Amino acid sequence: MPVLQRIDWLSSQLAGHGRAMHIAVGPAKASGLLKFRIVLHSANEQLAPGFVRQNLLQQLRSIRDLAVENVAVDRGHKFSAGHSEVGKWIRPRMASGRAEAASKPGTHDHSLGGDQTKTCEGVRGVPLESDEAHAL
Repeated sequence: MPVLQRIDWLSSQLAGHGRAMHIAVGPAKASGLLKFRIVLHSANEQLAPGFVRQNLLQQLRSIRDLAVENVAVDRGHKFSAGHSEVGKWIRPRMASGRAEAASKPGTHDHSLGGDQTKTCEGVRGVPLESDEAHAL
């Protein structure tokens, strides 16, 4: 699922269904990356009150804006206990000089850059299945 669609889905779960969630943010271990960890609580847990819901929706809008303006990858997982967890890693777009170098034949840039990194399949250099993905 593309990054923006997953954020929109989380927003709909919160706004439309009142699902409780929490959001943690901090630097990722990989230099220059900002990591968001969003946990959507089980549907049978207590609903998010109005004040909390509105402020969490604002946070999701801010994350969405960052994802649009920068390079973002994500990974989501639904646990058998009923909660879902989404990790998002965001970094600034590469400078134009790096973009030009990366577009030359025979040049490979495996950092988080370009449109091919909108989803996490096959992206190198992103902590996806390690303790880093659960830290924050």
